[in-house]
Amino acid sequence: MWAQALSDDGLDLRGDARALVTLDASWEGTIVEGPSMFAHGGKHFLFYSGNWYDSDRYAIGYATCDGPLGPCVKATTKAPLFASTGGALGPGGQEIFTDARGATWLAYHAWTSPRASYAAGGARSLRLSPIDLASGVPALR
Repeated sequence: MWAQALSDDGLDLRGDARALVTLDASWEGTIVEGPSMFAHGGKHFLFYSGNWYDSDRYAIGYATCDGPLGPCVKATTKAPLFASTGGALGPGGQEIFTDARGATWLAYHAWTSPRASYAAGGARSLRLSPIDLASGVPALR
């Protein structure tokens, strides 16, 4: 994944593109995609999806970054932050947001168990999970 600064009007690229994370963890398969950056407590968290979305191996990883242009340090090198569990298979496509009461949430899509693909008759739906970033390490609640 790469980032590059934009002009003030957002129509042109400025400076050089910078690498944020590379495909280097076995759980990612051959894909890293869907970046979503969230700033909290002076830290930038870059969440991303890895592996093939049309499977139960799709999962969510993250890195911590100094800012939107990096540098970033991948935290999920051995295993994803959030993988298939219970009735939710292949979670990914994540976005982080804070609600009006100040609670932070992870919005993502996942397959409903036991089918993790359209070909198998699976259904993919939007899910919400509270996420805690206070310790500097994301934790789903």
